[in-house]
Amino acid sequence: MKRQVFTIVWLLNCFILAAQGDFSKVDEFARSYKSKTTDVEKLANELTSPFDSELYKVRSIFVWITNNIQYDYKEYRRILKGGSKSYKIVAGSEKELAEKKKRLEEDRYKESIKNTLSKRKGVCQDYAELFNEMCKSVGIKSGMIDGSTRDISGQYLPDNHAWNWVEIRGKTYLLDATWASGYLDDAKGKYTREFNDGFFLTPPAMLVVNHYPNNSKWQLLSDKVSLEEFKNFPAVGQGFFKYKVKAFSPKTSTTSGKGKFALSLKFGVKPGVVRISNKGQVIKEFKKVDDDFSVSFDLKKSKNDIDVWGDDELIVSYKTK
Repeated sequence: MKRQVFTIVWLLNCFILAAQGDFSKVDEFARSYKSKTTDVEKLANELTSPFDSELYKVRSIFVWITNNIQYDYKEYRRILKGGSKSYKIVAGSEKELAEKKKRLEEDRYKESIKNTLSKRKGVCQDYAELFNEMCKSVGIKSGMIDGSTRDISGQYLPDNHAWNWVEIRGKTYLLDATWASGYLDDAKGKYTREFNDGFFLTPPAMLVVNHYPNNSKWQLLSDKVSLEEFKNFPAVGQGFFKYKVKAFSPKTSTTSGKGKFALSLKFGVKPGVVRISNKGQVIKEFKKVDDDFSVSFDLKKSKNDIDVWGDDELIVSYKTK
């Protein structure tokens, strides 16, 4: 119940922010703004100077990054193979070692942001650092979150991602500029650029389905999700965020086999069509979709792979045994 109440309050805060107006003008400005500068403060100020509200400033920075920074798939693969840099630090005491580590990290941070702006590409750490520094440059409180994720198949990926928090009008929100900019397809070995608005000020109960922070504080939930719960959530696709799914059932990826399968989804943005497939074959199609969508149907076999699609975007997947 605590988690439900917190989610309702959070959604009300988001609706209040959205009531300031839609983002069409902000997005148009951010996407049309051209600059080759590697001066992060100059860039942030030019992107935000036309706007008075913190919300629009944050939105302009966020959209510019997702539109101009290309995901570096080659660097991602290099890191997966253990290609991250290491440094040897020589110090005469623990205090000196700590000071040198701090300076090294500060230098790496500044150089990383400069490189990201110069190359116009990066991985999640680079997106998160750039967003963080641009916000700070214009006086907006923000920070970085490290943690684990789950991919589109539901596979748990420990300690592999970075995203952000930001403070707007005294309230803290979550966002992920990396995942908002597009998605990876490891099977095809490529990155596809496709803006997903669902990763901007994402409600905590939605983001925690595939973003698990190392520090549980950054779940921003009064009733924390355990790691075991996180691992057992159903697999979700781009459609889960594109259609801003506020609530869903079943809550676990695997359910019992034969018999009734009951599905419910609460959409923030309605898809035109909902299709349900089993092992790749469409078994249900709904051309009239309500905000509160629910359906139940019989499964004749014990083992099933249920995928729920909104238009052509995967929303959520389940397995039955």
